[in-house]
Amino acid sequence: MKVASYFMAIRAQTNVRLAQPFQPSEVWEDIIFEVLLEGKDLRSLRSSIIEVAEASSSTDRRGVLILEQPKISKERLLAEWSRLSQVFKEEVFQRLTLVIRTPDGVQEIPKALTRQEHEKIDQILHGEKKTAQPIKPRSNAFYHILRTLLIYWFRKKGPITSKSLAEMAGCTYPTVSAALKRLGPYLSRHSNRSIELATFPQKHWLELLALSANQRPAHRYKDDSGNPRRPEALTERLRKYSSSDVAVGGVLAARHYLPGLDLTGTPRLDITIRAFSNLDDHAIAHQLDRALSEASDEEPAQLVATYNWQPEVFFTTDAKGNSWSDEVDCLLDLHDAKLEAQANELLTFFTKRVKQ
Repeated sequence: MKVASYFMAIRAQTNVRLAQPFQPSEVWEDIIFEVLLEGKDLRSLRSSIIEVAEASSSTDRRGVLILEQPKISKERLLAEWSRLSQVFKEEVFQRLTLVIRTPDGVQEIPKALTRQEHEKIDQILHGEKKTAQPIKPRSNAFYHILRTLLIYWFRKKGPITSKSLAEMAGCTYPTVSAALKRLGPYLSRHSNRSIELATFPQKHWLELLALSANQRPAHRYKDDSGNPRRPEALTERLRKYSSSDVAVGGVLAARHYLPGLDLTGTPRLDITIRAFSNLDDHAIAHQLDRALSEASDEEPAQLVATYNWQPEVFFTTDAKGNSWSDEVDCLLDLHDAKLEAQANELLTFFTKRVKQ
């Protein structure tokens, strides 16, 4: 069986689709190195293994997959590696080495690497971490256009021109025109060609909720001290940052907008970071509390950070200097925290306020 058709069969067996073309982290001498930083799911692991294996087989090189601080337990990683070893041809899998790096140490499978190879991995990881930046999600201009119109509507700011909408959403005029066509039944058009929402676009709001996990991926942090700071205390420390760059969202912002929100306690602190500020959520978390460390999606989070990629963000600032995320981000934070009842209560408040 040819290499290409063989790996197509492997992908089918493992239910994995790969991005093309594959660009490894480094090729050094006869080794292809690939780094998976803080991997959170087995699908990413399978994809990386298949990519490295295919590149190794087609170039007659060895493949080394480095899992740096994975969020998957070592037991699950080893079980998946063992399962895949039964799927690949023996001569293919023998070319591969898995390196698992955690705070507890380094494990190499099936055999240890040389000192020079370890030094090379350290160099690669240093470069990976140095250049790491928040990854901009795949563009979905309709998402940004809809959220901008919703914020204008919630705040009763009145109509907006297509040109201004394009600038705020960070897209082109034709893209705005196409989005407005989709939103047509919910729009009010004015004689000067400006537009605004005439009613709440329920159908597209549900689409926005479905897209939100990909459009604003959450960076989660847990407390390792056993004595976590209250979210309100962490909020006080946020004031060292510019109010135009970082804002508080989630439950605290919801209470800012609706003081009578039906919820006891504050389960976590949500923050929104303006992506173009070049601030990093890792650095912010470290500044807020040194006991915070990254958490997987399954672990309870003390801090959750998301990025706003629009050219213009709609943070608001109160008299005490607190900066608050916009209404849409606040609602999305509540849905992410599985506070569906509170999210619906807040949405009802916003929509009723528009009609007053």
